[in-house]
Amino acid sequence: MDSLRQHLEEELQKDVALLKQLEDARRNVDASEPRLINKLNDDIKQLKQQIQDREVELESIAQSQWRPSEDQRHYEDGLRPDSGYHVQVEEPNKKIQNKSSTFPRLKIAIGVGIIAIIGSVLFLPTFLQEFLSGLQGAFMLPSFEVKPGSIDAGDSLTLVKSNGEEFTVRFCGIDAPDKEQPLGIEARNYLRSLINRSTNRVTLKSTGKDPFDRIVGELHLQLPTGEPLFLNGEMVKAGLAWHDERHSDSCPSKDVLVSQEAIAKSQQLGIHKPGNIPPWEWRQRNE
Repeated sequence: MDSLRQHLEEELQKDVALLKQLEDARRNVDASEPRLINKLNDDIKQLKQQIQDREVELESIAQSQWRPSEDQRHYEDGLRPDSGYHVQVEEPNKKIQNKSSTFPRLKIAIGVGIIAIIGSVLFLPTFLQEFLSGLQGAFMLPSFEVKPGSIDAGDSLTLVKSNGEEFTVRFCGIDAPDKEQPLGIEARNYLRSLINRSTNRVTLKSTGKDPFDRIVGELHLQLPTGEPLFLNGEMVKAGLAWHDERHSDSCPSKDVLVSQEAIAKSQQLGIHKPGNIPPWEWRQRNE
């Protein structure tokens, strides 16, 4: 039970921190983006409900772990408080009921634990549910080696199949600055640094092909800890790639990109500092 309580307390702290980020992001979102504002409002509402549910779960656990005071235990065992003398207990069954009450409390605690596990998924904001679902799916997707030296931009790389065949993948739903743009080199180097944190392998969830016949998809990095890291979202979260709404409808984790960009914008990270323009606009100006 102590480990369950500790887990819930840690998750509650994470929820509170995430709520602050989302509320900050909402305050800084431009009023001309009503869809994004509505999405953030929905996520904040769901997250507040989750925080409330976690607090209730923690309170239930605290109540299930209640123990009688020393005097109460002495009295129930037939001893008068403040003395060592035995006294007649008028309700002999009460002693059994009190001791056996541990078992209902244990059942309640187990039930709370099950509810906590289920609730950790059911009550998550929509974008977090989809993100966690994506992480679960990442373990079942095929993995590929990243070709050394193939990362030349912040939104694409080359993968190698087990038979040695190579193919290029464009990240679904994002667009990083071109190398000639401000922060283009930084975006490329950041993606390289992420790959260097891993075993040089990623999983791929393909969503189709782009006009250049490149595979488009969502990629998860396999960290040494065994946990997957959503590369598309990490680039947006760091402020080194735009969420490209023109091409993100096919992305299973589109809502993650929306929320990550809102947070990056609220903190004016990287490309969200004044003066930067999306690569599709930059290309039109420099054709």
